Amino acid sequence: MTLPFLLEKEFKQIARNPTMVGIFIFFTLLVVGVFPWAVNFELKNVAVTVICEDTGTEARELIQKVQASPTFTISGLHRTYPPALGDINAGRASLILHIPVDFSSRLTTERHADVMLLANSVDASQASLAQGYLQELILQYADDIRTQKLGYSAKDLSPIDVVPAYRFNTEMDYKNYMLPAFVVMLLTMFCGIFTAMSIVSEREAGTLQQINVTPIKSFTYILSKVIPFWIIGLLVLAFSVLFIRLVYGLSVAGPIWLLFLVSFAFIIAMTLFGVFLSNLAETLQQAMFLILFFILILFLVSGLFTPVTNMPAWAQVIAYINPLTYFIHSIRLIYLRGAGFADVATDFYVLVGFELLLGLLAWLTYKKRY
Repeated sequence: MTLPFLLEKEFKQIARNPTMVGIFIFFTLLVVGVFPWAVNFELKNVAVTVICEDTGTEARELIQKVQASPTFTISGLHRTYPPALGDINAGRASLILHIPVDFSSRLTTERHADVMLLANSVDASQASLAQGYLQELILQYADDIRTQKLGYSAKDLSPIDVVPAYRFNTEMDYKNYMLPAFVVMLLTMFCGIFTAMSIVSEREAGTLQQINVTPIKSFTYILSKVIPFWIIGLLVLAFSVLFIRLVYGLSVAGPIWLLFLVSFAFIIAMTLFGVFLSNLAETLQQAMFLILFFILILFLVSGLFTPVTNMPAWAQVIAYINPLTYFIHSIRLIYLRGAGFADVATDFYVLVGFELLLGLLAWLTYKKRY
């Protein structure tokens, strides 16, 4: 049996490479320790510049309510449009709140008043969300005015009471949604990309040519290259789960064995994908170009940051032939919803199908030259 000796060689190569060991440790800590705080789509501290032409109490109270909100900060207070537009053009503000001169008087006498919101829509998604949040805040203030100063009851304002409730991610914390996806990113990097780079580096160093002149079978060699990264992937997964539990307080809601089972299926698929990529490249430079090409597709068209259902039809087709799509879906279900095997069975079997397909491609494209 030559496999144990090949595995010994692989582990010794990894252990003797301090750069690779350092990357394993540093990159894992970076992804699960820093990325969740940096990659955050929650709206906080949105700068609002105010044009206030009214000197009444109600106008001042509205400005104070906006300032007290954790979502908004007042970046400027003006009487006319030109300086407020200057704040928008200079990037000092994302929204303009215009309170007209008759706001307080109309609110108290006519029980109705208008304000205008002007949003910087370069980032259309953020502009729409920020405008919606500010509009909701203003409507809440209007309800307070009607009940506290105008004598309306809560039933007069709204015949239907909406009581919000949240399941699974009850804190509505975006980090909890992204943390399982960052684990997927780690496993993709370590098990897919590093496998490809390891094989191509051996080819450039001449070690692979020496192995090719031996009677070692292609299957045995491929197995010796992927098994170490299977173990590394499982260790990275275990460390990430523990780190997320200790630092963020987020535990796996579903069975831990199911998380490792589905993750192991993905790890196998990614290592075989790495072997396939390495077979297409003769040099490390070629491998890097291939990796860059595929990694952008794998990450961006997978539901990592945005739901697959929000994508156009042609992008959804790409997403559904992307193994990351199925793993991200299943790991979020297990982590946040407490899903059982029946809930992720389709994703698991699809990942097993990717294993078979990528294993076949890796074997067929591996050219053993004597």
